[in-house]
Amino acid sequence: MGFLDFLSKKQVKEPEINYEAIIANCWNIFRQGLKHPNPAIRRTVEQSVWNIDTPEGKRFFATGMQEPDINNKIFCLEKLYERGGWRLSENLIKIALDDDQDISLEQREEIIYFLGVFSDSNSADFLLAGLKHKELRLRIAILFAISGVKGSQSIAQIEEHLKTVTDDFEKFACGIALYQFNKNEGKNIVDEFFSNTNEPKIEYLQKLKFIDFNKAQIYFNQFSKSNDEVKKTIIRMIEDNRGIDLIKLFLHDSSNDVANTAINQVIQIGSRSTIDIIKQLKNNPALEKNVKYALAAFSDKEAIKELEDKVKNSSLEFDTLEDLQVLGLINDQNVSEILDKILISIDNIDNCSDQQLEKIKVAIQILIKFGKMSSIIIIDKYCSLKYLENEDIKRWELSCNSAAAILCTAERNTTYYTLRKKVQDEQQQ
Repeated sequence: MGFLDFLSKKQVKEPEINYEAIIANCWNIFRQGLKHPNPAIRRTVEQSVWNIDTPEGKRFFATGMQEPDINNKIFCLEKLYERGGWRLSENLIKIALDDDQDISLEQREEIIYFLGVFSDSNSADFLLAGLKHKELRLRIAILFAISGVKGSQSIAQIEEHLKTVTDDFEKFACGIALYQFNKNEGKNIVDEFFSNTNEPKIEYLQKLKFIDFNKAQIYFNQFSKSNDEVKKTIIRMIEDNRGIDLIKLFLHDSSNDVANTAINQVIQIGSRSTIDIIKQLKNNPALEKNVKYALAAFSDKEAIKELEDKVKNSSLEFDTLEDLQVLGLINDQNVSEILDKILISIDNIDNCSDQQLEKIKVAIQILIKFGKMSSIIIIDKYCSLKYLENEDIKRWELSCNSAAAILCTAERNTTYYTLRKKVQDEQQQ
């Protein structure tokens, strides 16, 4: 007996369902997609298979290390680095600083800034080597990134580099890096750019994310009464509860735009300490929608039911994309069933509009996280190689995401997982 045959014999309405064949087809979709000469086809597979955190999924994704397309290779390297492949920082920096690579200056900057998000001191030496690069924007990116990785060996080289700097933004980047390493000279430079103004340049303000929050907070407080764009920039840089008092301040802001930005950030942070303030904003029509989303995300039963009913009773013709996205934040037992109901009526995606395809895409992305075994047969109908053959990228993406949702759902199923392990153990004996 196969390790999923039991599902066809126990409390299943359709005993003819062959789960093993469905799962084998999912892996075949990925396998065939990775062989395709079109980089966009392969990239779609790589993005989908990344969701499958199993030995099989990792083996498929590892092929990205040999990707001939430089953009796909960067994507795979960054994802592997994100999951703990710290040794890959050298590979990424070499790509960013290699003038012969066919990538834009913006892409090079993005790679360097990406590395700065992680506190990986091993990447400091590789970054420092780039301070001699002729491109000013790359040198600036390196200085900010070094602030993020916290390599203490960087201080002397940054101080030496500062002596040669003539550009204001590069000087500011040196200041941020030195301030992060607790050098008074660095703080003095940052203060110089932020003193005597209530409206700092946004590009300067945004780079405060590369220093510790307690250092950045001094400036956040200083500019908390600035213009709306400054306020929204500050809000988006608050990523955890350390800045929740500032968020609470902005929730009461007279600008609905600022208040809505604060509500959205609260949802991302997941801070329940703001729930009483958010409830007080419910009667403001300009904030009402985001307030309901926040309450639902914080497990307010009434808000969840209202959102679920709205999605359940709508069709893909209506503007439900935001509702679906918020539904994806709620680990509620009804979410999978609601999405199943929406998708079960869509047998053929060939005739769907772009708007409908986008909503189906969001629904399937949620099922990757929360799908149940009942979802498998519903979304299996989207898993087709014909979209590979005609290079229909939008529908091929749905096909790959559906395959990922099926595999992730099966992996979450306790009975399936236990039986699969038993079969694997028997095969190894």
